[in-house]
Formats: sequence, structure tokens, C-alpha cells
Amino acid sequence: MKYSTTDFLKAATHTAEHFGFKTVEKLRKDPACKNCVAALDHTMSEADQKSDTHGGISLKSIQSFCDEKLHALNAPVLLYSTESEPGSDNTSLTLNIFNVPKS
Repeated sequence: MKYSTTDFLKAATHTAEHFGFKTVEKLRKDPACKNCVAALDHTMSEADQKSDTHGGISLKSIQSFCDEKLHALNAPVLLYSTESEPGSDNTSLTLNIFNVPKS
């Protein structure tokens, strides 16, 4: 059985949500995020994104975590995003876990 890219992506995001991953938009609406007021400084630049072997997609999640002040949640942050790779028809799903003491 062959799945379309859209069907596969829907299934993948549904699975991620089942295990507690959320998008930045959903995390912003979380009542616990009311304390998310101070951004976390970072030094990521366009040069860093160019050196990312995945077209900057990996660094965008880190940048979102810092810029959206999600570090203030003081709990594990399970973040997922879907993005099109620059210059490609591919769409990537990234899963990131922040605010945990160990991997």
C-alpha cells in the first residue's frame, strides 16, 4: 500500500501529538506559558543555518524554543514542526525535546 506525502505527514503528526509533542502555536496557548516572558539569548545566525546539513531546519527548532521563551515552562518541552526544505519539494517533520537534564 502506497501513501501520499500528505497522508504520511498527517499520520506522522498525529503520532507525534499522541506522544505529547506540540507545535509552537499550541505551546503558546498553553496556560503554563503565561510565565514565558523573557527570551533566551542565542547566537544563531544565517551562517549557522547554512552549515546545518538539513537546510537549517534543525536550528530553527532551537531558535523557536529560545525566541518563544519556552524555557520558562520549567517542564520537558516536546516540540514538533513541519517545514519544507529550501529548494526542495520535501517536507520534513522535526521532533525536539527541550528542558530535560539528560538525553
